[in-house]
Amino acid sequence: MSVKLQKPFDLQANTICQGFVFLQMKTSKLLMVRPGEWIDSKAYKKLQGLHNSIVIESVVDNEIKENFKTLLRKHLKSKLVSEVKRSSEELLNFFHQQIISGTSFNCWAQSCYEVISKASQEQMTRMYEVDIKLLQKAYLSGAIAVWISLVNDYTEPSFIEDIYHLAFFQDIGLISNNYSYFVKEAIHKEQQRSGTGLSHLVQMKASADEISAFESHPQKSLEFLAEAQLLHNQSLVQSLLVQHEQVSGDGLLGFSEEVMSTWEEILVLGDKLIPFTSLDEFNLLNELSSFKDHQDIKNPIQKVIKKVLSFFTLIPEKESA
Repeated sequence: MSVKLQKPFDLQANTICQGFVFLQMKTSKLLMVRPGEWIDSKAYKKLQGLHNSIVIESVVDNEIKENFKTLLRKHLKSKLVSEVKRSSEELLNFFHQQIISGTSFNCWAQSCYEVISKASQEQMTRMYEVDIKLLQKAYLSGAIAVWISLVNDYTEPSFIEDIYHLAFFQDIGLISNNYSYFVKEAIHKEQQRSGTGLSHLVQMKASADEISAFESHPQKSLEFLAEAQLLHNQSLVQSLLVQHEQVSGDGLLGFSEEVMSTWEEILVLGDKLIPFTSLDEFNLLNELSSFKDHQDIKNPIQKVIKKVLSFFTLIPEKESA
């Protein structure tokens, strides 16, 4: 299923890019900025200087984005249990309708960012400067954690805001002078299979500082969120330590599934669904299909997985083929 391109968006400084930005050459186009990347003031100035040769292909439908934002705000302002239930159902129905019809997941991600995110421009710029992919992953991770939470009936408005920020900042502890290509590879490998991140660093003869950056980033992410005071329920910051474990318990800190709460399982699954290898054109249906085909039936977060994969029952047979 291809993503439908939309009308060009306006380039602005210190914003998330909502599509592909190309430099038009004589016979070809050179890709400069991808969906989900941060356009800081320096990048914006550079693009402005080339504006006569810039071609913009947006993947975000502004009308749909505004509808998402309206539904999100309505949900977050809901007080009564009946209101929360009704608004979450409306939000999920609209979300599923759009994803099935081919709307880019970035439309949802951008809506969540604009409505929920408390990340400062300085924090966004710092993540962007350390690794563009790190920021892209944060942008998508926050949005998918919100969706997984809603699907699993974790709909309380303050929790939705908290789970967004937990997912968004789960790897901010990687921001250090010791972040390197080796560390990035280790994170990707650990995401695929628990325990392989550290062994990869050892195999590649990474420095002690690089290994420390990899091993300490869960605690540093926790410390950042604890100090930033971004959560309604500050005790949830401890979830970052458990979330960085794979559910088999053989990750960095040795936790097992038995001590994991549902929201920690939500964070684990969300991380699994946002691989570093498909950030530029993330497609939720493709990632869900791949996960469905390759997941271990003994995976102990089946409770969360089952509700997420029930999404496929909503898709007409010709769409899921």
